[in-house]
Amino acid sequence: CDQCRARKTACDRATPCSNCASARLDCTHSAIKPRATESRQRILISPQYERKIDDIAQSVDSIKQLLQNLNVAAIPRPLHHDRPNFGINHAPTRQVEGNTSLTVHSQRVYQFIDDLISCRLLHSPYAEGDIIMASLRDVMNPEEDQQTQSDDVKLIDDVQGDDRDPIMPPQADAVAVLRWAKDHATSYRVIWLSQILSIEKLTEICQNIYFAVSEHRQTEFLLANGCLSWLFSEYAIVSSKHKYLDYSAQCRANVQRSITRLPLVLPATMEVISCLVIAVWHTIEDAKATLASTLISAAVNICQTLGYHRTPSVEGDTAPAKDEKMRLFWSIYRLDAALSLRLGRTPAMQEHDITLPSNPLVLRWVKFAKIQSNAFSFLFSPSALQRSDEDRISNATCLVLALQAIKIEDLTSGRLDSDPMRRVYLEAEHVVQLTVLALISRVAPLPDNPLQFVSNYALDTSRGALNAHKGGLDALCGLTQEPEVVNRHLNCTILSTPFVPFLLLFCRVISDCDGEDLDRLERFVLSLSDPMMPTHCLPTRPTRFFALLYGMAKKYYEMHGPDRNLVQELVNEEFGSYATIPGHDANGWGLLVPELQMNDSSIAGASIEMQNGASGGHDTGPGLS
Repeated sequence: CDQCRARKTACDRATPCSNCASARLDCTHSAIKPRATESRQRILISPQYERKIDDIAQSVDSIKQLLQNLNVAAIPRPLHHDRPNFGINHAPTRQVEGNTSLTVHSQRVYQFIDDLISCRLLHSPYAEGDIIMASLRDVMNPEEDQQTQSDDVKLIDDVQGDDRDPIMPPQADAVAVLRWAKDHATSYRVIWLSQILSIEKLTEICQNIYFAVSEHRQTEFLLANGCLSWLFSEYAIVSSKHKYLDYSAQCRANVQRSITRLPLVLPATMEVISCLVIAVWHTIEDAKATLASTLISAAVNICQTLGYHRTPSVEGDTAPAKDEKMRLFWSIYRLDAALSLRLGRTPAMQEHDITLPSNPLVLRWVKFAKIQSNAFSFLFSPSALQRSDEDRISNATCLVLALQAIKIEDLTSGRLDSDPMRRVYLEAEHVVQLTVLALISRVAPLPDNPLQFVSNYALDTSRGALNAHKGGLDALCGLTQEPEVVNRHLNCTILSTPFVPFLLLFCRVISDCDGEDLDRLERFVLSLSDPMMPTHCLPTRPTRFFALLYGMAKKYYEMHGPDRNLVQELVNEEFGSYATIPGHDANGWGLLVPELQMNDSSIAGASIEMQNGASGGHDTGPGLS
């Protein structure tokens, strides 16, 4: 009963029970809910359940397919391996550059200015001249060399410490720009890219990156971002849409990160070579010539390992495979020759070791690269400086002939068309050619006039280089006002070459107080310091040096312009320090270069003469044609 249950006593289950009767309590019984029994269902393995299992499997497969086709910007991050810290302290070391580098020419000009100050030619009653000279001393300080060299190390350290996931541009925009590149594969904007990587191969690599079912290779990631960065930048100018420049910046950041993650020892494959070439272009656009030289040396080493510089490497290949190897090799050769002249170093790829024929499509570029390579080997290398003046003058004549032939070929091949962007590229190419021509013409001896320190031909070439720079920059600014685009243009034209035309015209202003050349220097300096330019992106040392030299020339012109005849003799004596720059001869020259006949026979004869004149040296090579 309820009472016994509450009191927890034994109940005899009578009505009333004995306990309730003795205690005189009401004996009550509450209703007890019966326990519910669960009904069991029999599970049958029948065709009906098998169909349900198949439907579930198909649904899972559909979900996987949808996830793969989903347009996402985040790319699966490659497997991260912690980089061991070896505790290496980057001690400051001075970088050594050769005779053709801008640094060596700048040091000679600085010494010339210091001599003028010591003889009181640049003394002024006001302090501006002293301030400019103090700034020049700071720029020429060896610590500036150390800072320039440590920029690459700082870049690597900063990027290695960045563990953020790489971000790729939206897939739809990448597809759009790839389709545009495929439709304009023969355009001047895109054709140079096909020398490194075909559009079809680039499309395949981008598919592997955007739909990464498995972990992609670091070289694939660098190739995709390096090529897309260029295509996005070009397409931004064509479409006038700023978002594509943002995508280009994203890709450039990814390239920068990928360069620092490349291993020291790379496999010898065509993909790795293409990856290194793209990385070299990226570093050149960022004005990092030393890092670019390191990367191109690695590419040359792999090319030699695979034998791409020899004819047997393409024997038996299909026509597309043969063209791909030839285009890739000559792209490396061109970059190696340009960087060797920029830094004053011997080219990693020597001409006497090359038997691979040139691709007719890039024959003109290959000719110019050979001129750059031979300019260092036959005019400015240590062995070349030990040769007789007649040999070096003969070699300089051959190189000038070949350069003039390329210029005539440009004018007669119908390369000038209505595409405004193509004009920008042609003007940039012209600037580089004239810069090399001015460098070569420094070897030309001076006429009998004792007051003329630079030959008229070198001065005219230098003026042409500054005029071509102004024309190309004006054309580019007429198409886009984006600072990053203009900055990369300057890096690829002015700062990727030993830009001696500015220095030669500076010396012209000092020697003759030429107001027109002073105006040219002013326009050039203003083009590098335009308010629209991102000053944090511009390399500090060359632009500062050019600006300070212009300031010094302007002060000198203001002080001595009216009395130029009174100071000519003293300037002539002090100018000897710059006139004796390596590669410059003060003796007579029997040939006037501008009057040489430009025909195929003369070019071929000049090339043979240069080879014969180099007998006894170890750096002889084939002719320029």
